[in-house]
Amino acid sequence: MLLIEKICRYSLALYLLIIAGDIFFHFVEYPEPPQSAQEFLISLTATDYIWPTTGAILLVCSALLGLRKLVGLALVILFPVTANVVLYTIFLDNSPGTVLPRAVLILLYLLVGILNLPAFRSLIGK
Repeated sequence: MLLIEKICRYSLALYLLIIAGDIFFHFVEYPEPPQSAQEFLISLTATDYIWPTTGAILLVCSALLGLRKLVGLALVILFPVTANVVLYTIFLDNSPGTVLPRAVLILLYLLVGILNLPAFRSLIGK
């Protein structure tokens, strides 16, 4: 189980690092989103703070996961980001080319969370 946890945790850390790098350096080419998703993304971009903040959060969480420091805290911080990815995929952009990478993110997040369940004992009161 320890090897599976390491593979999942390092994979999630690398995935987050790539996403954070793309937020800052724009090296991944994305397909054109549907009109409703485009409007949503334009409104987020107009705020000028959401993408740098999200990128910084992903970088910090990636470092925490990669270094095996405060994994529970990193997962708690990542929860709103992951939840928004799920909701964005369900309601705005569920095109075939974008669902698979998002599903991988969600799967890795859930696996790392389940394999580190003892880190959440104090949060759930047991």
